Amino acid sequence: MSTANSKYQLHSGYWLLIGVSGVFTLLCASVFYIGSEESAQNMIREEGLIGICLRRFVGFALFGSVLTLGIVLLSLGIKLWNRAATWAEPLNVLKLSLAVHLACAFLGSLFFTWWVASTTTS
Repeated sequence: MSTANSKYQLHSGYWLLIGVSGVFTLLCASVFYIGSEESAQNMIREEGLIGICLRRFVGFALFGSVLTLGIVLLSLGIKLWNRAATWAEPLNVLKLSLAVHLACAFLGSLFFTWWVASTTTS
């Protein structure tokens, strides 16, 4: 088995945890908003759509990073418990989880920005 094929061969529990938390980040970034339509219109006037999208992305990217940290700490704990000699798996978990959460935060931010733009202009 080559190293390229075994690079992301993680336990299915990690895949499930990364997937569920990624979808949670996506849903939070795309739906979570406390405010009225008037405050959304004020946000558009003050910051613009790109500013809204970037601020939202940064905020939920940080949220996803905290979730990633939890998943990696779980992976490290399992490695310490099993006294494993290799630390490649927690590093792969970190890379994959961070990539999934950043992508989900970005997509959620784009969806939210599109939603705000479409509801405030109509």
